[in-house]
Amino acid sequence: MKILIAIPHFWKPSAVEGAGSGSTGPDPEPRVKALAACLNALRQNFGPQQYLCGNAGIGEQANAPHVHEIDVVICTHGANHLRGSVLEFPHEHCMVGGKLDPMCLGFVCQRELLSRLGNYDYYCMMEDDLIIRDPWFFEKLRWFDGESDVPGAILQPRRYESGHGSVGKLYIDGALSFEQTRAFQDVSHSPKMVGWDGFPPATFERCLNPHAGCFFLTREQMQTWADTDYFKADMQALKRGERPDCSFIGPLESGATLGVMRTFRIYKPSPECANFFEIEHYGTKYLDEFVRNQKPA
Repeated sequence: MKILIAIPHFWKPSAVEGAGSGSTGPDPEPRVKALAACLNALRQNFGPQQYLCGNAGIGEQANAPHVHEIDVVICTHGANHLRGSVLEFPHEHCMVGGKLDPMCLGFVCQRELLSRLGNYDYYCMMEDDLIIRDPWFFEKLRWFDGESDVPGAILQPRRYESGHGSVGKLYIDGALSFEQTRAFQDVSHSPKMVGWDGFPPATFERCLNPHAGCFFLTREQMQTWADTDYFKADMQALKRGERPDCSFIGPLESGATLGVMRTFRIYKPSPECANFFEIEHYGTKYLDEFVRNQKPA
């Protein structure tokens, strides 16, 4: 498959002492490591540089039928980025500036995907701290898109963090209130979906929190979204240097999720099979907070 992935990336340390984390934290190293892990996982799991060790150091290519052609575009705001630290990973660069809110870079990613519509099988956006560990990720996605009998259904991964001693893995996108998404989706329509033969048992459900910091759309799905009036309005706002529609929580969440939530019926794996389709969130920010809030037994 040919896959295009747009990644919004921003780093500018906060001028307020003690304030900021992640993209506004004082130390660039965590952001460099997160972006490098994001890009390296794409190369390791889906690129052609996979081999079996052979005699005299000559290796046979491994996993050849499952290698994908992946192009990456990193979208940044002015000089507020750390792209120079990951130049060993081939990618295109899209830089914007002016008065556009840098938190709206997810919408810039949408524009970059639109500009290449027709050339790829999948059009994707991933925040710069997301890591795909599953080498079957895109095969599962293609299977879902080919087998789903629910009109307009798309599959989103469960985001997780891992690494803490007392909690091995935490899926971080907890349910939102019904009111927070009611204007954009109706989860009562086809609320559950059962897996099909040929894959491990899996069920999928509509979620009150469809956000995952990413989306993965087929060429046809991307075209369907691009044809909507709200997508066109967002692109016109970008062209004028104005903020697009950020009515779902904030600009970060809206850039990743609002448009696809309005256009499609979003499913995620049910809790009992959450690891069927998942994506790692770099670090342990949410996991540490979860552990701190646990009451002693």
